[in-house]
Amino acid sequence: MQQRLCSLPGLGLLRSIKRRLTGAPASEHYRLIGTTGLTTRLVDGWKDETIPFKQRQIVNVELAQMRAGQAPLVFQVAAEAMHLTGCRNPTVLEIGCSSGYYSDAIEYLLGRKVRYVGLDYSLPLVQLGRATYPQIPFLNGDATRLPFADATWDVVISGCVLLHVPDWQAAAAETVRVAQDWCIFHRTPVGNGPTTLMAKLAYGVEVMEWLFNESEFVELIRRHGCTLTSALSITTGSRIEGITDNLSLITYLFRKESCASAQTASPAT
Repeated sequence: MQQRLCSLPGLGLLRSIKRRLTGAPASEHYRLIGTTGLTTRLVDGWKDETIPFKQRQIVNVELAQMRAGQAPLVFQVAAEAMHLTGCRNPTVLEIGCSSGYYSDAIEYLLGRKVRYVGLDYSLPLVQLGRATYPQIPFLNGDATRLPFADATWDVVISGCVLLHVPDWQAAAAETVRVAQDWCIFHRTPVGNGPTTLMAKLAYGVEVMEWLFNESEFVELIRRHGCTLTSALSITTGSRIEGITDNLSLITYLFRKESCASAQTASPAT
């Protein structure tokens, strides 16, 4: 397994930009709720019609930084994970795609086109994606019930979405099911304590969010027939007010064992 530890330069500046553009940061005011505190309002928070414009304001700044030679680390890590798959012209599905901006970032940083399809459960975000990238197919769908056959996509990116899904285990299983070769779980929040359910404000809207126990998370994906090949760190040892566990954001690259076995069994040419 390859491990890359990185720091996030300019984090204070990015937070300042986010607050100035949207009037509220992307994440603040965390509180523990437990499963008994989970409500429909928290589950559906990301469907709020005010979020897409606020998020896209920030994204546009980050994309401009990228094109000026200062790509945010989250973009760099996503592109690096794609590079590590070794796939030159893969079909790519991003689950939890928001407005599809990772298609933009990955293509730019890799220097080549990506056959990308985006899926999100928020119709307002999907509509913004369609308006922003009319050449890209966007679907409105549920991460726990993906509308695809088994092994449809060369690479499936779980785009920082499992943390917002009540049944995250089912969503993880679906991610693996529709992937043929590779699964990328991007910007996954993990710690050493028990998997914990929280609420927070995202762009001023209250939503739910999981903080995963890292060992539990990795073991679940392994049980679905995958091998962890890389863990790319975005931040490590962060603290959330009111939460005792340290938080790290990690992008995990898993290879489906069926893919690896097939390649091993193939005769050399």
